[in-house]
Amino acid sequence: MSYSDQGLQGLMKSTYAERRAQIEKLCSNVGGKLAWMRYLHGPYDVIAEAEFDSYESASGIATAIRLSGAMKDILVMPEFDIDKCIQAAGKAGYRPPGA
Repeated sequence: MSYSDQGLQGLMKSTYAERRAQIEKLCSNVGGKLAWMRYLHGPYDVIAEAEFDSYESASGIATAIRLSGAMKDILVMPEFDIDKCIQAAGKAGYRPPGA
């Protein structure tokens, strides 16, 4: 996640504990749980890992945060089972054009 200018102004009036508590509450409001949250230097300001019952719940939280104006960029990267992916790729039988 990357803070907007508005979000950075708010962050300067807050603490890590307050921000973490807010994100924990946000996650629990939709049945999720925050595992951890860290602040970073670089193109993203915050990284967090949370568990939700569905991708839609995670996406809904990302949408709510973005609409608040506090963040300018949010990535939701769902975890997946690589073995199932490999099986599906093997079954797909895709043939590229000209093959």
